[in-house]
Amino acid sequence: MMKRIGELNAERIHDLNQIGGLQEEVANLKADADRFKAQVERLTKTGDAMASSIQFNEEMAQDYNGPAIVHQSVQRWRAAKEGKQSK
Repeated sequence: MMKRIGELNAERIHDLNQIGGLQEEVANLKADADRFKAQVERLTKTGDAMASSIQFNEEMAQDYNGPAIVHQSVQRWRAAKEGKQSK
């Protein structure tokens, strides 16, 4: 009986150690996810700024007799943001 209690205690300690390790891993994954989210936000803002600059420059250089043609990279950026494939 005492041997079985010792075995159960050892199993419980092992399980608690595994839980602790999993909790640490979850915390690390959450931290990574937060960093990736921040990076995506920065890259999105940068992409938006570049697209805006490209479009502004193109509109400033356009012939006033014709419509503005949005630069292909701007179109691709907008499609990527919407999760679509560019043409």
